[in-house]
Amino acid sequence: MLGKLTLNEWTLLASGSVWFWFLLLAGLQYEAAWKRSLRGLLNGLAVASIALCGCLAAALYENRAVETAVVIAPEAVVRRGPLEESQNAFALHDGAELRVLDRKDDWLLVTTDPRRTGWLRRDQVLPPAR
Repeated sequence: MLGKLTLNEWTLLASGSVWFWFLLLAGLQYEAAWKRSLRGLLNGLAVASIALCGCLAAALYENRAVETAVVIAPEAVVRRGPLEESQNAFALHDGAELRVLDRKDDWLLVTTDPRRTGWLRRDQVLPPAR
């Protein structure tokens, strides 16, 4: 679910809901007669703001915890196993960004999306950020 929105979109939703909640609180200070009629909206918005801030925190953690690598070889062959003799899975070009899932000797298990996963030699990418 977190991957459906970008980090910027989660930030906008969370900050927008918090600001709207603050505006409602300020409005209640200005006009005390609104307290009864807006109590449900105020409580619901508080819960939504907390939930959206939690989703933002989870998306930020997921975004920052992921190791990425960038292909530097003109054409890098991703293989089905961590051996030169393994069958080719797909090819990538210079500049492609990859998510690093695992490491084994001089090989990295990489993915471009959930359907495309394979092993790539470590010397074909910039050192993955840790």
